[in-house]
Amino acid sequence: GAHDDHVDANVNYAAAYVVNGYSNTLSVIRLSDFVESAVISLHGAQYPHHIAYDSVHNRLAVAITGMDLSGGHEHGEVMIPGLKIMILDATSGRIEKEIACERMPHNAVFMRSGSELWFGQADSARSEVLVYSTSDWTLLHSIPVGAGLSEVSVAANNTYVFAANTDDATISVINPTSYSVSTTI
Repeated sequence: GAHDDHVDANVNYAAAYVVNGYSNTLSVIRLSDFVESAVISLHGAQYPHHIAYDSVHNRLAVAITGMDLSGGHEHGEVMIPGLKIMILDATSGRIEKEIACERMPHNAVFMRSGSELWFGQADSARSEVLVYSTSDWTLLHSIPVGAGLSEVSVAANNTYVFAANTDDATISVINPTSYSVSTTI
């Protein structure tokens, strides 16, 4: 397969995962002594940005932005091909799924006990939040939001999803039950 050179990270301890944008890797920090215990290769993915953890299924979602965002989130930088969300097993570090994106995915979040993955695709006119089933990775919903989507966040009680629309300086408040924007702030 495409990732046959994978080395098992064997993360069977409390750990933090750190995205390394320039080296296109994840550092695994063992929390008992705060030492880097493993480095997980993202196999050629360029510019990983945000990471999310699904504690129910023990997996990670990493947004591959194709753009160096270390100097800030200004628009107009050159974006390279390969935009995607990578799903990895949090113990082994093995890539389980790659979801190709047409536009930049800034981050991803797991919802409904890990049964759904939500992420945005930025557009200067009208962005969208996509909702995928994590059981078979099918697209369930596409929710239109404002311009220049830069982040998708979930309220602590899972009653709202927020889409930060940078270009039009708004926040779309999404009802996760109806999969629709309930208001725009």
